[in-house]
Amino acid sequence: EALRFVGGHIFLGDNPTLADASALGGLEYIGDDLEIYRNPMLTSLPFASLVEGGGYLLVQDNETLTSLAGLSALTTLAEAPDINQNPLITDLTGLGGLTSFNGTLYITSNAALTSLSGLDNLQATSSLEVRENPLLTTLGLGALDAVTNSLLIRNNPMLSICELTALHDGLSQQPTTSDFTTGNLDDTPCM
Repeated sequence: EALRFVGGHIFLGDNPTLADASALGGLEYIGDDLEIYRNPMLTSLPFASLVEGGGYLLVQDNETLTSLAGLSALTTLAEAPDINQNPLITDLTGLGGLTSFNGTLYITSNAALTSLSGLDNLQATSSLEVRENPLLTTLGLGALDAVTNSLLIRNNPMLSICELTALHDGLSQQPTTSDFTTGNLDDTPCM
């Protein structure tokens, strides 16, 4: 029988030859954090049955990971995800079941990321930091209504300041700190 529940953390990291983690495919619940980092041969995530995480999700520095689609059943995370330094991920498809979380959602240094598509249902987060994604052209956060602490979107040279201004101004709950002009595409004046 497949492993379905883990009460604590899962660290899937520093595995230079791990190409297949499908043995974790039946996992439905993790009591704390799920960290997936520095797995240079891992091309996909095996967590298609994972519904709930009691901590945060870290997906970092996975050189051949092409998608987060293996997380598509995920509906609950206690803390915001941190998706960084995954050079082949182009969007965040697989995170569509998430609607809100505490903490800072980090999307940083993903070289091929063009869109935050996949976070289409996100309605609220404490903070959002999106930085240093050189090909990012659109956020696609149409449902986002509240960012309570900080909104920091910097150094995404293809991302329109006009789109960021519209996102910021459309929030019903405004962040206490904002910076969305530094290093982004200056296409002002906005129409």
